[in-house]
Amino acid sequence: MEDQTAGGDLAGTLSEAIRARGLSLERIRHRLQQLDVTVSVATLSYWQNGRSQPTRAHSGRTLSALEQVLELPPGSLTSLAPLAPTRRRSGNGRGPMRLPETVEQVLAQTGLRPSDLRKVSTHVQVGLDENRCQRIEVVRNVVQCLRAGTRSFPVVAQAERDGAFADVVTGLKNCRPGRRMVAEAQELAVTEMLLPRALRQGELMMLEYQTVFGSQTEVFDHLGMVLPKMQNMVLEVAFTPHDLPSKVVAWSSPDSHSAADGREDAETIPVDGSVAQYVLVDPPAGFHSVAWQWSEDLPAR
Repeated sequence: MEDQTAGGDLAGTLSEAIRARGLSLERIRHRLQQLDVTVSVATLSYWQNGRSQPTRAHSGRTLSALEQVLELPPGSLTSLAPLAPTRRRSGNGRGPMRLPETVEQVLAQTGLRPSDLRKVSTHVQVGLDENRCQRIEVVRNVVQCLRAGTRSFPVVAQAERDGAFADVVTGLKNCRPGRRMVAEAQELAVTEMLLPRALRQGELMMLEYQTVFGSQTEVFDHLGMVLPKMQNMVLEVAFTPHDLPSKVVAWSSPDSHSAADGREDAETIPVDGSVAQYVLVDPPAGFHSVAWQWSEDLPAR
């Protein structure tokens, strides 16, 4: 029999409640904001599909508000969450860092090994369209081969709100798409990116690829993961010049759930022209986020 963890129970309960209420994650986020609770759509999505769990102590307030929005009895969600009273420490080079469990499960099914290549640096460029939806993401990585003969690496994408996988991944430099595998149960899709040749152990290479999205969902943040021993990271968000956000912030934390719902240590990021950049040298291992908000006087979308 499959072992059911508290996190799995939470994901199932939350997912069923959202379906029963018929609310989009964006509408739920908006109603939570009316209750003076700030949480990103990405965080709600991670909690709903079990990709991460609310472990921060202050996440209990978010869950209590969720119970109110979803018309659940008090304690229906908070009693299932593994909430912790303290923040865990982070640090670059502290040791191996695990991918989210659902991602590890899907990669194990595909036979692809992300650990064969170590990221030395990463530069992620996110582009929004006139509807404030993410249309494109360009990733430029410098990698080092850790296993002789490595010929490919995986790119993992999450399903859109309606369960569809509308993204299209193409190679720009030193890689091209190969197999594409969809794991509907985990709401993830994996694209195998083929290298131009087998790499030698220790060899360095710059890779660049882009993902074009078909989503019509407005986005408010972007989250990136940094593994130990990475030298630098850039998260860059390009807005349409005629529709700039009123504020952009960035923050870092050791895990995806605390990064996505904990903004007390956020720093303001300037928008130069129509681009906001979050640049880190020797970044700590963990999750690093950029989020933005629009002026209240902008027209509703």
